[in-house]
Amino acid sequence: MRWLIAMLLLVGYLTSGCFVVGSSDKAVVRRFGRAAPELRDSGLWWEPPWPLTRIDRVNVAEVRTVTLSGLSPATGELLPAARPRSPGVLTGDNNILNIRASVQFHLHPDRVTDFLYRHRDPQRLLERLLETAVAETAAECGVDYLQTAGLADLNARLTDRVQAAAEAVQLGIEVDQVTLDSVDPPTLVQADFLDVANARAEAAQARHRAQTTGEQRQSAATAEALQLIATANREAQAAATVAGSQADRFRQLVEQLNADAETSGRSYVESRDLAMQRMTAETLTAALAQVRKQWVFDTLNPVDLHLRPSRD
Repeated sequence: MRWLIAMLLLVGYLTSGCFVVGSSDKAVVRRFGRAAPELRDSGLWWEPPWPLTRIDRVNVAEVRTVTLSGLSPATGELLPAARPRSPGVLTGDNNILNIRASVQFHLHPDRVTDFLYRHRDPQRLLERLLETAVAETAAECGVDYLQTAGLADLNARLTDRVQAAAEAVQLGIEVDQVTLDSVDPPTLVQADFLDVANARAEAAQARHRAQTTGEQRQSAATAEALQLIATANREAQAAATVAGSQADRFRQLVEQLNADAETSGRSYVESRDLAMQRMTAETLTAALAQVRKQWVFDTLNPVDLHLRPSRD
């Protein structure tokens, strides 16, 4: 009977060494306090029971977050042993800002033992690394860049710095993202910062209005210039058309005079004189027909009606 009880106790003890690892977990096996190099994936496993072996399960896919609030944690002690940390960081242009940042990370699948056993409090160490990275980055930048212009660039720079620092101390994590959650001035100077921000907003609006007015005036001037150019092109084309028509008529007249001189046997000069006399008579007839006054000539005195000088 004692032998049977002993056998049942032994079987129960050995059975207690069975353990199950979840689908998203990794199990670290510590035999006699030393971690085994290989990790246990999901499934049913057996190891020698406690106290020979201890099993630590970790979720390597879980995204964890560490937040840096810039304020010392509340301990409830009247006189805490740890001195409270300064709530602000100094910027490159000698301003103090309260910065709240957070880092999202997950465990490196091949360095889980570093995160679990190399450091006493790895998340606290990560918070210190984040605090150092924020202080160093803020010291390199001005307050304007930190508050507005460079938030996206700062997040990327902080991510790289925290990742490099975590690898240097062998923290066993992979940093996914570092985010500046808030960048605020101290309470005593928040009104001054607000005035500066309002002034910058007004300046930006004034620049926008001036730029809009300039663009409108430039567009109007461009349209007016194009209109003037189009008008000048039309007038030049009309003048060229008129000049071309006059030149065509003159060439036709010259050709007619040449043809008349050839057919009539007269010289070109005589044909030209006859044509000019005819054109002069036609012009006088058309002009005098529109004159309302009557002219009376003395028939005893000769009147010279030649409108062009005679060729003597």
